[in-house]
Amino acid sequence: MIMASNIAIERLSKDNYDSWKLQIEAILVKNYHWNFVTGTERKPEVTGDADNATAVAKWISDDQKAKADVILSIHPSELSQIKNCKTSHELGTKLQNI
Repeated sequence: MIMASNIAIERLSKDNYDSWKLQIEAILVKNYHWNFVTGTERKPEVTGDADNATAVAKWISDDQKAKADVILSIHPSELSQIKNCKTSHELGTKLQNI
């Protein structure tokens, strides 16, 4: 089980995707990271501007937080299937397709 702010969900296994998805979505929405997994929060284009560099760095940080939350909610026996995913959106898409 994964705990997030006193909330426990069962880890994703090959038998519980539907219920797991509802629960991990709720946690990520609560933490303002669901849009990274769905791909609606897109990485800003790199322009070289200082403000843009800050926005890109923040996006990367938030995306990695979303990815970490998802990975920590997956049963270890299933991790080999997603080990090469670079972003939370790539990870979410892979899990949905599996």
